[in-house]
Amino acid sequence: MGMIQLSAEIESAIEQQVAQGRVASPAEFVKEAVLRLLEAMSSERYEIASVVEAGMRAIDAGRYQTVVTPEESRALHDRRMERLGARLGTPA
Repeated sequence: MGMIQLSAEIESAIEQQVAQGRVASPAEFVKEAVLRLLEAMSSERYEIASVVEAGMRAIDAGRYQTVVTPEESRALHDRRMERLGARLGTPA
C-alpha cells in the first residue's frame, strides 16, 4: 500500500493531536483510527446478525404477520405506533 492523500483539514487535525500528545505520530494516529473503524464495522456486523437471528427465531416460532394490502400495512403501522406511544408515554 502506498501513500494516501489527506485534505489539509485532516492533516491539521492529526498534527494537532500529535502536538497535544494524544498520539506519538501521524502514522500512529492513522493506525489507531483504522483499527477503531475496523472494530466498529465488525461490531456493527455482529449487531445486524443478532437482529436477523432474532427475527428468524420469531418467524420460526410463528410470531409474524403477513401483510398483503396497503390497508393492512397502514393498520399494522398504526398499531405499532400506538404501542410505541404507549411505551414512551406519548400519544401516537
